[in-house]
Amino acid sequence: MRKTTKFVSLLLAAALVLGGLSGCSGSSDTTKTTASGTKKSETTTSSENAGSDTAGSDTVERYDFTATSAVATTLDFHLATGMAPYTVPYETLYKYDNDNNVVLGLAESVDISEDGLTYTYTIRDDAYYNNGEKVTAYDFEYGWKRLANPDTAAPYGYLIYNVGIKNAYSVIYEGADLDTLGVKAIDERTLVVEFENVVPFKELILVFPQFAPVNQAWVEACGDQYGLTAETAPLSAGTMYAVEWEKDVKNVWAYNPYYYDVESVTANTVTYLAATDNSTAIMLWESGELDYVTLSGDSVALYEEDPAFTPRLLSSLYYLTPNVESDEIMQNYNFRMAIALAFDKQDIADNIIKNGAFAADYIIPRDFAYDSNGVSFREAANDSFLETNKELALEYYEKAKKELGQDSFTITLGYQSDEQKAAIAQYIQQELQNTLPGVTVKLAVEQNAAGRETLKSCNFQIYLNRWNGDYQDATTFLDMWMTGNSYNYGRWSNAEYDQLLDDSYNKDSLNPEARIQDLIDAEAVLLNDVGIIPIAQPTSAYLINAEFDVPWCTKGFRWDHATKKN
Repeated sequence: MRKTTKFVSLLLAAALVLGGLSGCSGSSDTTKTTASGTKKSETTTSSENAGSDTAGSDTVERYDFTATSAVATTLDFHLATGMAPYTVPYETLYKYDNDNNVVLGLAESVDISEDGLTYTYTIRDDAYYNNGEKVTAYDFEYGWKRLANPDTAAPYGYLIYNVGIKNAYSVIYEGADLDTLGVKAIDERTLVVEFENVVPFKELILVFPQFAPVNQAWVEACGDQYGLTAETAPLSAGTMYAVEWEKDVKNVWAYNPYYYDVESVTANTVTYLAATDNSTAIMLWESGELDYVTLSGDSVALYEEDPAFTPRLLSSLYYLTPNVESDEIMQNYNFRMAIALAFDKQDIADNIIKNGAFAADYIIPRDFAYDSNGVSFREAANDSFLETNKELALEYYEKAKKELGQDSFTITLGYQSDEQKAAIAQYIQQELQNTLPGVTVKLAVEQNAAGRETLKSCNFQIYLNRWNGDYQDATTFLDMWMTGNSYNYGRWSNAEYDQLLDDSYNKDSLNPEARIQDLIDAEAVLLNDVGIIPIAQPTSAYLINAEFDVPWCTKGFRWDHATKKN
């Protein structure tokens, strides 16, 4: 059994600000927490964890978990740029079960019209927020309209359109009245959602935390402080809610005693820490402070025989984003081609990422987005693009030099602070300088918050990015490079590409073969024009507390349902 502790005592201020974190890592000396609050765990961080009669009697043994993970950049999940920190606490009409299936959550039932375009949901009568207030259909209507409202500037606002909700495009992109959006609460328990077309994977999106109910009165009471502190965080009707938050450093979630199935929740608290380097995280792991840590580089080999070691091929992609909107050099097709072909992707996969990573001559990852016959997108596409070819890279480079009228170039490659990204960026720097005479590559590293602003404003020349697929469909990647998408950082735009994606959502939505072909063709359009430059599909190697079974869902581990092994 690994060492258990009650307080983080390893204060490595230069690498990780922890503050006075309470909690033990999967501690075996936890108490039983009761709904009456007569015997609370020592690590309970809010008096509301005592529960109420609303939630019912509860004598579940709960544990406190701490993990290095993505940390919430904001507690307003509509403004989030990623989903991982919010997936556990915030439940929607749907939820993930312990087998990673999407099932009904806050919706008790759903009635679907014969044409598949109208969904009538009945909200659970026992759905409550963490403050004891009842969840209503009006909260869903308000929340979804807030997500779609251009004034909210939600990075994931486009998802309202992606699931095909009626009038979503005109609301999000053309300024139509919010009340024309196809979502309407009929009464406190009845929500009617109208769709313009049948999106076969809509439930895989509607389970995202962005579609959680939002209590309008709470938002208005918090005013401009909404989501800026744990005290003004969105109310949660899911398994957990925010009790502590330091932006980009730490967030702590505590179990929601009002949750309708509170006895299924086995976590008392879940703490996410943002470790700035792998060595710091490993030190915390070895000292017994962590239940989960992601390994990288040489640390992978050190733990391969450890019972806690677990590898996983990720539905993820490292890629370079050229600024094709305003940078003259990156606007040159031949220069982009020269960069794309000039560095050894396989070497990056084998010797930097390691652990079975793949060189990516594609956008849509391997072993991802299977059709009804069990065929993955990559198998169906049966094609690759922009494979490393240094001789051909030189040919494109010579063309670019003539077109741009110069023989030497200084380009800046930006990336956000991360050990693996740093190693990849340094490798690409050397490869480009060695393969393309006259090219000098400067590196610009930024902290995460600054990097997000740089990308949003398209204030870069070329940038190293990584995207993790949010759901099991190719559109989770391809949507990003549609004209106007908030994640289309390089502002690449192509009418044929936009039309192919539109066809996949509309004209061909009920024809699986035609729809997949639309997406295959869209991938080809983007890569043949070098709108982005794929690098590698990573794997993840991590250590997870071997005393526990922790269910996994598409967006990460479900610590709220971790169970002690026998």
